[in-house]
Amino acid sequence: MAHGQADVSRLGECTQETQSGETIKLYVICFVLSHSRHKYTVWKDHPFTTADAIEGHEKAFAFYGGRTEEIIYDQDRIISVDENAGNFVLTNAFQQYVHESGFQATFCRGAVQESKGKIESVVNTLRTTSQIVDYIPMLTIE
Repeated sequence: MAHGQADVSRLGECTQETQSGETIKLYVICFVLSHSRHKYTVWKDHPFTTADAIEGHEKAFAFYGGRTEEIIYDQDRIISVDENAGNFVLTNAFQQYVHESGFQATFCRGAVQESKGKIESVVNTLRTTSQIVDYIPMLTIE
């Protein structure tokens, strides 16, 4: 895949223990550039809304210095609300955002692991990293 052509995005969540022993749930949207494998994440202390996901995209684009031509998504209810014969129906707000932003939104199939490998690796690492809360002062959690 050509440089700057595609990005893979996924929402995730993990439960972590703070230094004081409290258990907290964190929510994340991850982006991985397909060619360079550069990663970007936005953390929240509450489940993502469509508006949060759009804001996360804008922050990722600012971090990367531009938008990719295509973003590949896992199926998530805050981005797509239905699937009709293989075509995904986006939420109204996300459809408008995709149209205004000018990138192509593509969805990977659940059974096609090679389409999700890069992003699943990032999400799984985040879920199993027990020290993630140790880095919270350095992360932006909103």
